[in-house]
Amino acid sequence: MDKNLEVPRNKEAECSVIGDILTDNDSMVEISEIITADDFYFQSNRSIYVTIAEMYANKEPVDMITLCNRLGNEELGKVGGVANITMLAACSPSARNAVTHAKIVADCSKRRKLMAIIEEAKTKVSDMTEDTTEILSNVQENTAAIMLRNAGHDVGTTADLCMGFVEWMNKRYAMGKETGIPTGLADLQEFTHGWQDDNFIVLAGRPSMGKTALALNFASTACKNGKGVLIFSLEMVS
Repeated sequence: MDKNLEVPRNKEAECSVIGDILTDNDSMVEISEIITADDFYFQSNRSIYVTIAEMYANKEPVDMITLCNRLGNEELGKVGGVANITMLAACSPSARNAVTHAKIVADCSKRRKLMAIIEEAKTKVSDMTEDTTEILSNVQENTAAIMLRNAGHDVGTTADLCMGFVEWMNKRYAMGKETGIPTGLADLQEFTHGWQDDNFIVLAGRPSMGKTALALNFASTACKNGKGVLIFSLEMVS
């Protein structure tokens, strides 16, 4: 990494995240959805977060006393001793901004990873034996991994799924059955109640079966109902 560039990091945010958890153990739920231990730049904070995560997973109460006890004398000395744990506990009088603090830590981590990708690409680009197509592919793959992190859906409980279904049914009832974008086909419309938010629809079939025509029909129906449609055509060549 270019030594002239400052490494993205925010010690205050890292300390506040740990302080948030010590103040309110339940804030770990939201924080753990945003960051992992690897997102911490400072090794002491990373080690402390790992220990806190293990304690929380084991349903152990986490506070300044229990944390110091769990770390033990040797590890406690490596992370700055009781004085550092006391400082961390005082960093956040309330966990009200825990999510904001975690997002700052996550953003710095993403920036460091992006810098590493760029530096690696620069090294390979200057090596004339490296294939440029492969370099571009690796850059694209690595940057996509950063972008997609935390973008997926979390595993939900049965209760969460049931509540979501009840909300959908209530919305459907309030809107008079139709909750999505009309499909234009009566049987399909009755089955799906229209194209729903967050759906990813795959229209598949053998060549020359009318997939494109059907897709254009769906698009036309959507337009007639006041919806905008964008089409990318990637037909196979012979």
